Amino acid sequence: MSLYLSRCLCKNDTISETVNGLNRSLLLGKIIHGSIVPGPLSGSTDDKTIERARIILNGYFEAIMEANPERWELGKSAYICVNPGIRAHLSLIAEIIKYLEHKKSIDFQLLKEKEFIDLIVELADPIIKYIRKANDSDISNSFSRKFGEGGVKEYLFKMCEIIKGGFDDFGSEEFKNYIDKRDDERVSEADQFIINLTNDITNYVIDVLKKVHGTHRMKSGELAYWEIGIENKNVKEKAYKKQQDDPASNRLPKEAYIDIVDIQTIIQQKNNWIHFEPVFNIPLEDEKNGKKYYTTWIEVFNKLRRIPAHKSALRVYSDDDFAFLDYLRSEFYSKLESNRL
Repeated sequence: MSLYLSRCLCKNDTISETVNGLNRSLLLGKIIHGSIVPGPLSGSTDDKTIERARIILNGYFEAIMEANPERWELGKSAYICVNPGIRAHLSLIAEIIKYLEHKKSIDFQLLKEKEFIDLIVELADPIIKYIRKANDSDISNSFSRKFGEGGVKEYLFKMCEIIKGGFDDFGSEEFKNYIDKRDDERVSEADQFIINLTNDITNYVIDVLKKVHGTHRMKSGELAYWEIGIENKNVKEKAYKKQQDDPASNRLPKEAYIDIVDIQTIIQQKNNWIHFEPVFNIPLEDEKNGKKYYTTWIEVFNKLRRIPAHKSALRVYSDDDFAFLDYLRSEFYSKLESNRL
Protein backbone atom coordinates (compact mmCIF):
# COMPACT_ATOMS: atom_id res chain seq x y z
CA MET A 1 0.00 0.00 0.00
CA SER A 2 2.77 2.43 0.98
CA LEU A 3 6.09 2.55 2.82
CA TYR A 4 4.48 3.51 6.13
CA LEU A 5 1.39 1.36 5.89
CA SER A 6 3.45 -1.61 4.73
CA ARG A 7 5.80 -1.19 7.65
CA CYS A 8 2.88 -1.46 10.06
CA LEU A 9 1.46 -4.44 8.18
CA CYS A 10 4.72 -6.33 8.43
CA LYS A 11 5.17 -5.77 12.15
CA ASN A 12 1.75 -5.64 13.75
CA ASP A 13 -1.18 -5.88 11.37
CA THR A 14 -2.70 -8.13 8.75
CA ILE A 15 -3.36 -7.25 5.12
CA SER A 16 -6.89 -8.60 5.40
CA GLU A 17 -7.66 -6.22 8.28
CA THR A 18 -6.41 -3.22 6.33
CA VAL A 19 -8.34 -4.26 3.22
CA ASN A 20 -11.42 -4.66 5.44
CA GLY A 21 -10.86 -1.15 6.76
CA LEU A 22 -10.54 0.27 3.25
CA ASN A 23 -13.70 -1.47 2.12
CA ARG A 24 -15.70 -0.25 5.11
CA SER A 25 -14.41 3.31 4.77
CA LEU A 26 -15.72 3.49 1.15
CA LEU A 27 -12.64 5.53 0.24
CA LEU A 28 -12.21 3.44 -2.91
CA GLY A 29 -15.88 3.62 -3.84
CA LYS A 30 -19.02 1.57 -3.40
CA ILE A 31 -21.44 -0.55 -5.41
CA ILE A 32 -24.95 0.83 -5.96
CA HIS A 33 -27.48 -1.20 -7.96
CA GLY A 34 -24.68 -3.31 -9.41
CA SER A 35 -22.61 -0.33 -10.58
CA ILE A 36 -19.34 0.91 -9.08
CA VAL A 37 -19.49 4.48 -7.79
CA PRO A 38 -15.94 5.90 -7.46
CA GLY A 39 -14.68 7.08 -4.05
CA PRO A 40 -12.39 9.99 -3.19
CA LEU A 41 -9.29 7.82 -3.65
CA SER A 42 -10.41 6.52 -7.03
CA GLY A 43 -8.58 7.28 -10.27
CA SER A 44 -9.69 6.93 -13.87
CA THR A 45 -8.24 3.40 -14.09
CA ASP A 46 -7.41 0.64 -11.64
CA ASP A 47 -3.69 1.40 -11.86
CA LYS A 48 -4.30 5.11 -11.31
CA THR A 49 -6.55 4.27 -8.33
CA ILE A 50 -3.77 2.21 -6.76
CA GLU A 51 -1.24 4.98 -7.31
CA ARG A 52 -3.54 7.74 -6.07
CA ALA A 53 -4.51 5.75 -2.97
CA ARG A 54 -0.84 4.92 -2.32
CA ILE A 55 0.24 8.55 -2.45
CA ILE A 56 -2.62 9.92 -0.33
CA LEU A 57 -2.53 7.21 2.35
CA ASN A 58 1.26 7.44 2.40
CA GLY A 59 1.00 11.19 3.04
CA TYR A 60 -1.57 10.83 5.80
CA PHE A 61 0.12 7.98 7.66
CA GLU A 62 3.49 9.66 7.29
CA ALA A 63 2.09 12.59 9.29
CA ILE A 64 0.75 10.18 11.93
CA MET A 65 4.05 8.32 12.13
CA GLU A 66 6.17 11.47 12.30
CA ALA A 67 4.06 12.82 15.15
CA ASN A 68 5.84 10.30 17.37
CA PRO A 69 8.06 7.81 15.47
CA GLU A 70 8.91 5.88 18.64
CA ARG A 71 5.24 5.20 19.37
CA TRP A 72 4.69 4.09 15.79
CA GLU A 73 7.63 1.70 15.90
CA LEU A 74 6.57 0.21 19.24
CA GLY A 75 3.48 -1.21 17.57
CA LYS A 76 1.03 -3.01 19.82
CA SER A 77 2.55 -1.77 23.06
CA ALA A 78 1.96 1.87 22.04
CA TYR A 79 -1.58 1.39 20.57
CA ILE A 80 -1.00 3.55 17.47
CA CYS A 81 0.32 1.24 14.74
CA VAL A 82 -2.13 -1.61 15.33
CA ASN A 83 -5.02 -3.21 13.43
CA PRO A 84 -7.85 -1.26 15.15
CA GLY A 85 -5.86 1.96 14.88
CA ILE A 86 -5.15 1.67 11.16
CA ARG A 87 -8.76 0.74 10.42
CA ALA A 88 -10.03 3.59 12.60
CA HIS A 89 -7.74 6.06 10.82
CA LEU A 90 -9.09 4.93 7.45
CA SER A 91 -12.62 5.59 8.71
CA LEU A 92 -11.46 8.92 10.15
CA ILE A 93 -10.14 9.99 6.74
CA ALA A 94 -13.60 9.28 5.33
CA GLU A 95 -15.22 11.33 8.13
CA ILE A 96 -12.83 14.23 7.49
CA ILE A 97 -13.68 14.15 3.78
CA LYS A 98 -17.43 14.19 4.50
CA TYR A 99 -16.98 17.08 6.92
CA LEU A 100 -14.94 19.20 4.49
CA GLU A 101 -17.22 18.37 1.56
CA HIS A 102 -20.17 19.69 3.57
CA LYS A 103 -18.30 22.59 5.16
CA LYS A 104 -16.37 23.85 2.14
CA SER A 105 -18.15 22.20 -0.82
CA ILE A 106 -14.94 20.42 -1.84
CA ASP A 107 -15.03 17.56 -4.36
CA PHE A 108 -12.11 15.42 -3.16
CA GLN A 109 -12.22 13.18 -6.21
CA LEU A 110 -11.13 16.16 -8.31
CA LEU A 111 -8.27 17.21 -6.04
CA LYS A 112 -4.61 16.59 -6.77
CA GLU A 113 -2.97 14.24 -4.27
CA LYS A 114 -0.88 16.95 -2.55
CA GLU A 115 -3.87 19.22 -1.94
CA PHE A 116 -5.92 16.21 -0.80
CA ILE A 117 -3.24 15.27 1.77
CA ASP A 118 -2.83 18.83 3.03
CA LEU A 119 -6.56 19.21 3.70
CA ILE A 120 -7.04 15.94 5.63
CA VAL A 121 -3.80 16.33 7.60
CA GLU A 122 -4.76 19.90 8.54
CA LEU A 123 -8.06 18.75 10.03
CA ALA A 124 -6.37 15.77 11.71
CA ASP A 125 -3.89 18.13 13.42
CA PRO A 126 -5.48 17.71 16.90
CA ILE A 127 -4.87 13.93 16.59
CA ILE A 128 -1.29 14.48 15.45
CA LYS A 129 -0.60 16.81 18.38
CA TYR A 130 -2.21 14.37 20.81
CA ILE A 131 -0.06 11.46 19.59
CA ARG A 132 3.00 13.70 19.80
CA LYS A 133 2.44 15.17 23.27
CA ALA A 134 0.18 12.89 25.35
CA ASN A 135 1.86 10.75 27.99
CA ASP A 136 1.86 6.97 27.76
CA SER A 137 -0.91 6.63 30.33
CA ASP A 138 -3.25 8.95 28.39
CA ILE A 139 -2.51 7.12 25.14
CA SER A 140 -3.25 3.80 26.81
CA ASN A 141 -6.50 5.06 28.35
CA SER A 142 -7.60 6.44 24.98
CA PHE A 143 -6.65 3.66 22.61
CA SER A 144 -5.91 0.38 24.42
CA ARG A 145 -8.24 -2.64 24.67
CA LYS A 146 -9.88 -1.96 21.29
CA PHE A 147 -10.89 -5.27 19.71
CA GLY A 148 -13.37 -6.30 17.01
CA GLU A 149 -15.75 -4.02 15.14
CA GLY A 150 -16.85 -2.33 18.36
CA GLY A 151 -13.22 -1.63 19.22
CA VAL A 152 -12.55 0.00 15.85
CA LYS A 153 -15.59 2.23 16.29
CA GLU A 154 -14.59 3.12 19.85
CA TYR A 155 -11.08 4.00 18.61
CA LEU A 156 -12.61 6.13 15.83
CA PHE A 157 -14.97 7.92 18.22
CA LYS A 158 -12.09 8.76 20.55
CA MET A 159 -10.21 10.36 17.64
CA CYS A 160 -13.37 12.21 16.59
CA GLU A 161 -13.70 13.51 20.13
CA ILE A 162 -10.12 14.82 20.04
CA ILE A 163 -10.73 16.56 16.71
CA LYS A 164 -14.02 17.98 18.03
CA GLY A 165 -11.92 19.87 20.59
CA GLY A 166 -10.61 21.99 17.70
CA PHE A 167 -13.62 21.75 15.36
CA ASP A 168 -16.71 21.67 17.55
CA ASP A 169 -19.15 20.68 14.79
CA PHE A 170 -17.05 17.73 13.61
CA GLY A 171 -18.42 14.20 13.56
CA SER A 172 -21.20 12.04 12.17
CA GLU A 173 -24.68 11.86 13.66
CA GLU A 174 -23.78 8.43 15.06
CA PHE A 175 -20.76 9.93 16.84
CA LYS A 176 -22.79 12.86 18.18
CA ASN A 177 -25.47 10.47 19.48
CA TYR A 178 -22.72 8.44 21.15
CA ILE A 179 -21.37 11.57 22.87
CA ASP A 180 -24.85 12.60 24.02
CA LYS A 181 -25.52 9.13 25.45
CA ARG A 182 -22.12 8.97 27.11
CA ASP A 183 -22.59 12.42 28.62
CA ASP A 184 -26.00 11.39 29.97
CA GLU A 185 -24.40 8.36 31.63
CA ARG A 186 -21.58 10.54 32.93
CA VAL A 187 -24.05 12.96 34.49
CA SER A 188 -26.03 10.12 36.11
CA GLU A 189 -22.82 8.68 37.52
CA ALA A 190 -21.77 12.09 38.87
CA ASP A 191 -25.19 12.62 40.46
CA GLN A 192 -25.03 9.25 42.21
CA PHE A 193 -21.42 9.80 43.31
CA ILE A 194 -22.38 13.12 44.94
CA ILE A 195 -25.21 11.45 46.84
CA ASN A 196 -22.97 8.59 47.97
CA LEU A 197 -20.09 10.84 48.98
CA THR A 198 -22.41 13.13 50.94
CA ASN A 199 -23.64 10.15 52.97
CA ASP A 200 -20.16 8.71 53.43
CA ILE A 201 -18.74 12.03 54.65
CA THR A 202 -21.55 12.56 57.16
CA ASN A 203 -21.48 8.98 58.42
CA TYR A 204 -17.72 9.00 58.87
CA VAL A 205 -17.73 12.31 60.75
CA ILE A 206 -20.46 11.16 63.14
CA ASP A 207 -18.74 7.79 63.69
CA VAL A 208 -15.45 9.53 64.56
CA LEU A 209 -17.20 11.98 66.91
CA LYS A 210 -18.88 9.09 68.71
CA LYS A 211 -15.64 7.18 69.05
CA VAL A 212 -13.61 10.20 70.23
CA HIS A 213 -16.13 11.95 72.49
CA GLY A 214 -18.43 9.11 73.47
CA THR A 215 -22.14 8.42 73.32
CA HIS A 216 -22.87 8.89 77.02
CA ARG A 217 -25.36 11.52 78.10
CA MET A 218 -24.03 14.81 79.54
CA LYS A 219 -25.58 16.87 82.36
CA SER A 220 -27.22 19.00 79.69
CA GLY A 221 -29.10 15.95 78.51
CA GLU A 222 -27.26 15.91 75.18
CA LEU A 223 -25.06 13.03 74.09
CA ALA A 224 -21.32 13.69 74.50
CA TYR A 225 -20.41 13.49 70.81
CA TRP A 226 -23.03 16.15 70.04
CA GLU A 227 -22.27 18.37 73.03
CA ILE A 228 -18.44 18.24 72.92
CA GLY A 229 -17.82 17.26 69.32
CA ILE A 230 -19.86 20.15 67.89
CA GLU A 231 -19.14 23.41 69.69
CA ASN A 232 -20.62 25.74 67.09
CA LYS A 233 -24.13 26.71 68.19
CA ASN A 234 -25.28 27.71 64.71
CA VAL A 235 -24.42 24.28 63.33
CA LYS A 236 -26.43 22.55 66.03
CA GLU A 237 -29.35 24.96 65.83
CA LYS A 238 -29.60 24.62 62.03
CA ALA A 239 -29.61 20.83 62.28
CA TYR A 240 -32.26 20.90 65.02
CA LYS A 241 -34.49 23.30 63.08
CA LYS A 242 -34.30 21.14 59.93
CA GLN A 243 -35.14 18.09 62.03
CA GLN A 244 -38.21 19.78 63.46
CA ASP A 245 -39.34 20.87 60.00
CA ASP A 246 -39.75 17.20 59.07
CA PRO A 247 -43.00 15.46 60.01
CA ALA A 248 -42.62 13.71 63.36
CA SER A 249 -43.13 10.30 61.77
CA ASN A 250 -40.20 10.84 59.38
CA ARG A 251 -37.70 12.55 61.68
CA LEU A 252 -34.13 11.25 61.75
CA PRO A 253 -31.47 11.86 64.43
CA LYS A 254 -30.19 15.46 64.50
CA GLU A 255 -26.84 14.55 62.96
CA ALA A 256 -28.60 13.46 59.77
CA TYR A 257 -29.52 17.12 59.16
CA ILE A 258 -25.99 18.55 59.33
CA ASP A 259 -25.13 20.45 56.14
CA ILE A 260 -21.99 19.39 54.29
CA VAL A 261 -20.65 22.93 54.45
CA ASP A 262 -20.95 22.71 58.27
CA ILE A 263 -18.85 19.54 58.25
CA GLN A 264 -15.92 21.85 57.49
CA THR A 265 -16.58 23.75 60.73
CA ILE A 266 -16.87 20.52 62.75
CA ILE A 267 -13.71 18.83 61.50
CA GLN A 268 -11.63 22.01 61.89
CA GLN A 269 -12.75 22.37 65.50
CA LYS A 270 -9.65 22.43 67.74
CA ASN A 271 -10.38 19.19 69.59
CA ASN A 272 -11.44 17.39 66.38
CA TRP A 273 -8.88 18.26 63.72
CA ILE A 274 -6.23 15.76 64.79
CA HIS A 275 -8.76 12.96 64.24
CA PHE A 276 -10.01 14.20 60.85
CA GLU A 277 -6.85 15.55 59.24
CA PRO A 278 -5.69 12.16 57.80
CA VAL A 279 -8.89 11.82 55.73
CA PHE A 280 -10.10 15.37 55.10
CA ASN A 281 -6.87 17.24 54.37
CA ILE A 282 -7.09 17.19 50.56
CA PRO A 283 -5.29 20.06 48.78
CA LEU A 284 -6.68 21.34 45.50
CA GLU A 285 -4.37 21.77 42.53
CA ASP A 286 -4.10 25.56 42.84
CA GLU A 287 -3.87 25.78 46.65
CA LYS A 288 -0.69 27.21 48.15
CA ASN A 289 1.65 25.14 50.26
CA GLY A 290 1.90 25.63 54.00
CA LYS A 291 -1.80 25.88 54.91
CA LYS A 292 -3.02 24.21 58.09
CA TYR A 293 -6.36 23.19 56.64
CA TYR A 294 -6.77 21.88 53.10
CA THR A 295 -10.54 21.60 53.27
CA THR A 296 -11.60 24.08 50.58
CA TRP A 297 -12.65 21.06 48.53
CA ILE A 298 -15.67 20.72 50.85
CA GLU A 299 -16.91 24.16 49.76
CA VAL A 300 -16.40 23.26 46.08
CA PHE A 301 -18.16 19.93 46.59
CA ASN A 302 -21.05 21.61 48.39
CA LYS A 303 -21.63 23.90 45.39
CA LEU A 304 -21.68 20.90 43.04
CA ARG A 305 -24.34 19.26 45.21
CA ARG A 306 -26.77 21.88 43.91
CA ILE A 307 -26.62 20.38 40.40
CA PRO A 308 -28.38 17.06 41.15
CA ALA A 309 -30.50 18.73 43.85
CA HIS A 310 -31.83 21.49 41.57
CA LYS A 311 -31.81 20.28 37.96
CA SER A 312 -32.07 22.96 35.27
CA ALA A 313 -30.68 23.74 31.83
CA LEU A 314 -28.43 26.34 33.41
CA ARG A 315 -27.11 24.06 36.16
CA VAL A 316 -24.85 21.52 34.47
CA TYR A 317 -21.47 19.91 35.10
CA SER A 318 -18.42 21.31 33.33
CA ASP A 319 -15.37 19.26 32.33
CA ASP A 320 -13.58 20.77 35.33
CA ASP A 321 -16.40 19.56 37.58
CA PHE A 322 -16.04 16.00 36.29
CA ALA A 323 -12.27 16.19 36.76
CA PHE A 324 -12.74 17.47 40.32
CA LEU A 325 -15.14 14.64 41.19
CA ASP A 326 -12.71 12.08 39.76
CA TYR A 327 -9.92 13.58 41.86
CA LEU A 328 -12.12 13.57 44.95
CA ARG A 329 -13.16 9.95 44.36
CA SER A 330 -9.52 8.90 44.26
CA GLU A 331 -8.21 11.05 47.12
CA PHE A 332 -11.03 10.80 49.64
CA TYR A 333 -11.70 7.10 49.36
CA SER A 334 -8.04 6.12 49.35
CA LYS A 335 -7.53 8.14 52.54
CA LEU A 336 -10.74 6.78 54.04
CA GLU A 337 -9.68 3.19 53.36
CA SER A 338 -6.32 3.80 55.05
CA ASN A 339 -7.96 5.33 58.13
CA ARG A 340 -10.93 3.08 58.74
CA LEU A 341 -12.13 3.09 62.35
